[in-house]
Amino acid sequence: MRSVNVRLGAPQDRVLLTGLHTVQDAYCAACDDRLGWRYVKASAPSQRYKEGCFILEKARVYQVRRHHSGVWRAAAHESHSMPRVQEGW
Repeated sequence: MRSVNVRLGAPQDRVLLTGLHTVQDAYCAACDDRLGWRYVKASAPSQRYKEGCFILEKARVYQVRRHHSGVWRAAAHESHSMPRVQEGW
């Protein structure tokens, strides 16, 4: 699985609940809002399964709608009034 419409920041070391990880912040390519992060490297062998995975902060993800041009886009980029993604999405 790959992520699209995302811009990645510079790798940085961050201490998370599960230990030290090298991560890159993930930003929306359209509005540049920070959406979450991508695991680049885990220092603990038991956490290496996370490498390459994205974490999207649920509170920062909006529903999307199909634009008349056929391009998917987040409605929140225009008004920030679009409902958030529902539980279980």
